[in-house]
Amino acid sequence: GQGSAVFLEGEAGTGKTSLARAFLNRALDDHKDLIAATGFSDPHTGLGDPHRPFREILRVLTGDVEAQWMAGSITTDLARRLWGLLPKTTETLLDVGPDLLGVLIPPEALAARLAATGLKSEKVGERLAQAPIQQGGDPDGRKQAALFEQYGQVVRQLSRVRPLLLVLEDLQWADSGSLDLLFQLGRRLEGSRILVLGLYRPSDVAIDRDGKRHPLQKVLNEFRGKSGDLRVSLDDPRDRSFTDAILDSHPNIFSDSFRKAFFERTQGNGLFATELLRELKEKGGVSTDESGVSKEGPNLDWTLLPTRIEAVIEERTSRLPGRLLRLLQVASVEGEYFTLEAIAQVLDREPHQLIQPLSGELEKQHHLVWLHGVHRVGDRRISVYRFRHILFQEFLYGQLDGAERAYLHERTARALEDLHQPRSNSQALQLARHFQEAGLTGESISYLLSAGHQARASGAFEQSLTLTRQARALLPGLPDSEEKDRTELEILTSLSVDAWILGLAIRDPDGILSRLREVSSIVGDEDRLFWALECEFSRHHFLGEPNRCREIVDEMEGLAAASRKPNRQMAWKVWRAFNALNRGYPAEALVSLQEISSELESKIHRDILAPWIRCPLPFIHSLKALALGPLGRPAEGHGCIEESYQLLENQHDPTCTLYVRLHDHLFSCLCRTAPGGVEKRPEPTRPHGEPGHEGWRGVFQFVRGYCSEEHGDPHTRAATLEDAIRLMDAGDWLAWRPYFGALQASVLGEIGRAEEGLEIVDGSLDRIEATGERFHEADVNRVRGEILGSVSTSRVDEAEDAFRRAVSIGRDQKAKLFELRATVSLARLLERSGRAKEGRRELSRCYKWFTEGFDFPDLKEARALLAELG
Repeated sequence: GQGSAVFLEGEAGTGKTSLARAFLNRALDDHKDLIAATGFSDPHTGLGDPHRPFREILRVLTGDVEAQWMAGSITTDLARRLWGLLPKTTETLLDVGPDLLGVLIPPEALAARLAATGLKSEKVGERLAQAPIQQGGDPDGRKQAALFEQYGQVVRQLSRVRPLLLVLEDLQWADSGSLDLLFQLGRRLEGSRILVLGLYRPSDVAIDRDGKRHPLQKVLNEFRGKSGDLRVSLDDPRDRSFTDAILDSHPNIFSDSFRKAFFERTQGNGLFATELLRELKEKGGVSTDESGVSKEGPNLDWTLLPTRIEAVIEERTSRLPGRLLRLLQVASVEGEYFTLEAIAQVLDREPHQLIQPLSGELEKQHHLVWLHGVHRVGDRRISVYRFRHILFQEFLYGQLDGAERAYLHERTARALEDLHQPRSNSQALQLARHFQEAGLTGESISYLLSAGHQARASGAFEQSLTLTRQARALLPGLPDSEEKDRTELEILTSLSVDAWILGLAIRDPDGILSRLREVSSIVGDEDRLFWALECEFSRHHFLGEPNRCREIVDEMEGLAAASRKPNRQMAWKVWRAFNALNRGYPAEALVSLQEISSELESKIHRDILAPWIRCPLPFIHSLKALALGPLGRPAEGHGCIEESYQLLENQHDPTCTLYVRLHDHLFSCLCRTAPGGVEKRPEPTRPHGEPGHEGWRGVFQFVRGYCSEEHGDPHTRAATLEDAIRLMDAGDWLAWRPYFGALQASVLGEIGRAEEGLEIVDGSLDRIEATGERFHEADVNRVRGEILGSVSTSRVDEAEDAFRRAVSIGRDQKAKLFELRATVSLARLLERSGRAKEGRRELSRCYKWFTEGFDFPDLKEARALLAELG
């Protein structure tokens, strides 16, 4: 029950993998109920290959180990343990990790393995056959968080049955999604029987990734903070124990002087030490007697031995026959892992002709490669080998000149395409790299887009954005043509979706949205052009620019009117109503939203609000609440919020849920916390850690901080609101900022910072004039009057003018709640000025209009003041 994580750090060749394997094998021998699984990251595809090491671990835990067992990569004993655990693993996936099926683990292959076990698993098999399978493609930012949560629950549940050892190799190459998953898993190890063993090169982690700190650093700091420094470094130049262990792996009588010289020569590098010992034996520097005991040989001369690992590798490979050296050079083009059948195609050989050279000579005799596994794609056998160490692969690849590399990359790509047909997209990242190195830009872009789509489908939006940006960077390599324009349009559309999910589209640093609109017009794709306008509308909405949004809505109208597609027409109506609300026309917005609700309830309109909101009706109902509240119908508005939540109960639409919660919070802020309001709602979540998400967090923090005014110290609330404003600034969230500024100013007035508050309110009014965001104009003027009245008695007339302006604006906008609120402030001011009857007359006339919402704070306050005024 003492779950933990340990990290092995060391540079290339220091023996991390060997030490990890030795530890794993000893642990399996010592603990007969232990389950072990290993996942790898790839230097060529790692950053864009979402969750690869954890996908591999999950495949192992679900018994997909026949290929590794046949190749000798895992023992028969471990394979049997994993196969025996398969029914329980499948049951656990169905119970607590259903979203992992179809995203991180193929359900069809899992069902086949389950049936093949022969164990009592019929009921589990039936459940698996009936389970809903995630197909991916719902681009909401919370999918990845749900996958992380479910993955953690699955391994924790399994650890209650069997202790788990999870090994993660080459974490320096892991994608950010895998490192985020490791980060989340690390927080849940306590109380489990899980040991995570991570391996990485510290020099690679010390290098920034895309101008930011390497994401593994955050993970290491998290573990260090919780459990202390659980790192084992193999780079200590003073520690001789590792090289002594290599020497002692066989019986010997080496002297201490030999051991010291051996260590000084290798500096503790495991690969160098292993290869140097082999070199010493071959050259007579070490001899072995009849009983198998090694000792210093008669020809020992340290000065004749290589001093660098590269020299050892060069000498090893130079002694190979030419046919084996050529075989390895061709294999090095594919990477650390390579495919026998692909190499055979490149060399125009039959696959069976390469089995003996690879498995017999290069694996067993020269110890340069080993068989990683064998599996089938359709009726084709795929035999995957791995270089004993990536330094051998890098050296051999470096021997090829540019022309030969390009030629071999193309041949390798064509071979891999052929081998994996009709599912060549499963190798999209590898194929994109090979085609790019071959100078075939079109094919590389196509596979990068395919890899990006797969990443997006699994919720790995950062990886999708990275891959699609790589595709965009290759565009200049294509000749100008209509096909190039269509390819660019596909790239820009993908980028725009990822940018919105990651919170980058408000800033639009890459100019995606404007270029998307331009290329859509060039190509004549009205669907993409309408989508580009929707993106621009959303961007300018978050920037708090309703006047610009109105211009975009007018452009949408032409496309909607010319289209026979009802969804496009419906979307235009939604954005028109949304914009009318923000510009201060709540009555007009409500009429449109009610019409839209009626249409949605009678028909099924999916994807009308951009592809990430799949269930529009809850969104529309919650938006109606924002119109109903100010219009003096808060109880009806509250009912719309509740109805929105009810509609979402049977829907899996996290993004729509997020917007409903946002509207719920804003409604509670407008209506000063309706009964059963914001404090009782769960904390809304939005994927964060990326630019842009600070804005969402800032808005939710602001509303919660403001709505707790009856229970919180005003100084604490002021600090909370100031922090929330800073978050909104960081996320470029400027929508509703005049209103938020006025509410912040009112709290500052409570703590003696009225002049500062007045400056903020005046800035809010200036922004209203500049942008046309008049929805809250009445209440902003009311707050200005409150602050003016508190600053000095000499400014009472200014305060009264501000209140009367607020009343007038509320009346013009039919915003009866804002009108009532301003009238209450005006009546109190008139009472203090000896004009109580006038104040009562004004308030009574406004209050009598209301027919509902009498339990809401504004109406309670107005009723109490009327009684007080007699």
